[in-house]
Amino acid sequence: MAESTGAKRGIAAAEHSITVSVNGTPNPLTTNAGISDTITFVLTGAACYLWTWDNGNAANVFANQSGNYLSLATGVNGPYSINTSVVSPGDSVTFQTNANPPSQPKGKDVVIGVKGTIQISSVSGNEK
Repeated sequence: MAESTGAKRGIAAAEHSITVSVNGTPNPLTTNAGISDTITFVLTGAACYLWTWDNGNAANVFANQSGNYLSLATGVNGPYSINTSVVSPGDSVTFQTNANPPSQPKGKDVVIGVKGTIQISSVSGNEK
């Protein structure tokens, strides 16, 4: 696998922390992250599922993710690396929490919580 431009120049990937809850708005609502950066979700309140989409399509946007969702426990979850087999620079990754257990197929019918967005670029957050 080819190294990212940032890795070739010795620039460390950035870690982005996003606070989520089942019924709340993610903080920050929008995150700008490089393709080699990692994401940590800090869950306040009860355990839940975090559904993910890439450009509007349900997808496993994080490495080692399956079923288009992550199971989150209260507290810090991650860090998660971007799944570069699915996500590319310029993509818009969205996520939304749901207290209900997964049932496939899952798509646009997730109704709990507010969708957050991660804008993916080709450079690390440490480079910006």
